[in-house]
Amino acid sequence: MEKEEKRADQENDTEEQSTEAKSLLKKKLQYYSSEIQRDVGNLVKWLMIAVLVGCITGAASTLFSFVLKSVTNYRKENEWMFYLLPVMGLIIVYLYEKFGKDDGGTNQVLSTVRSQDDVPILSAPLIFISTALLISLDVGFIWMRKTDM
Repeated sequence: MEKEEKRADQENDTEEQSTEAKSLLKKKLQYYSSEIQRDVGNLVKWLMIAVLVGCITGAASTLFSFVLKSVTNYRKENEWMFYLLPVMGLIIVYLYEKFGKDDGGTNQVLSTVRSQDDVPILSAPLIFISTALLISLDVGFIWMRKTDM
């Protein structure tokens, strides 16, 4: 009789340990599944942000390329554009005076990237426009004539 009671007690202890282990396993499974779910959610979020940034940057780069190509083609067809170099310079000075008083141009962009400061929001359009005006219209013409000699 005593042996049967001991066996019954041992079986009860084993069942209690088994249910405790199952309960602990269930808690760990819930914890880790919620962690994995959170991490997958973060991964999807950052992948979507990366795709969005890539699309915006790619579109801006493509636009810049198309603008430079079209302006360069226009300049090649109209060589008299060389004489507008002073006018283009004045337009760029006016744009920087009017819209970019705190903007130092490309040099400021490079220095702020190095120092990890914020780049003024108007820097991109001003650099874009000034590059399209000077490099492709007139300075590109000078460079082309220089290399032809």
